[in-house]
Amino acid sequence: GLGACLDRYPDRLVGMGIVPLQDTKLATKELERLTDELGMPGIEIRSNMEGTYLGDKSLWPFWEAAEALDVLVFVHPDQPIIGEDKLGEYYLGNLVGNPIETTRSIADVVFSGVLEAYPRLKICFAHAGGTVPYIRGRFEHGYHVRTEPKAKIKRPPSEYIKLLYFDTITHWAPALEFLVNTVGADHVVVGSDYPFDMGPAEPVRFVEGVPGISAEDKRKILSENAIRLLKLDA
Repeated sequence: GLGACLDRYPDRLVGMGIVPLQDTKLATKELERLTDELGMPGIEIRSNMEGTYLGDKSLWPFWEAAEALDVLVFVHPDQPIIGEDKLGEYYLGNLVGNPIETTRSIADVVFSGVLEAYPRLKICFAHAGGTVPYIRGRFEHGYHVRTEPKAKIKRPPSEYIKLLYFDTITHWAPALEFLVNTVGADHVVVGSDYPFDMGPAEPVRFVEGVPGISAEDKRKILSENAIRLLKLDA
């Protein structure tokens, strides 16, 4: 099991807990157990819980605890907003559904005000943030010309997007270079998606092969950022 692997290879493996969000009080209690009792520096959650997205006010006590505990929260898409009725062919449920679901989840975190309330949160989104890096300017423009995006936040979306973290799974070097140029190398960590077939075959070599990213930034992406976020040097 996981515990045996962690005990056997403490210098190679670090455990991350999985926290279900159906009940905020129980989720917060489990978060505290994973961090305090088991010493896990990170957890994973779904992008939504039965249609309730991560910025919902009911989840704010969970976010308050996550910030206080300084835990890394990794978000993976699940129950895509565009379902199999629209994406049933060609494996589009994954190819299109997952990045769109991640985009929807990030938008909720950004526009709900949760990052305004808890700006020290460490939230990392899978699959390089879906389409968010590419449509960041659309969020920004909409905020300035419409009233609806201003309902719960006092600053432009870019101010909150810059607080988030993203993995490297773009499958295309120019896309990863664009991500790094958009959010900064300090906010990108290497991702593997192991053992699933939609992960890169050689995630480290993929990052190393991107010509537009400096050697210093590659070190951050491949090791230094994870060491900082997971407090591995403590």
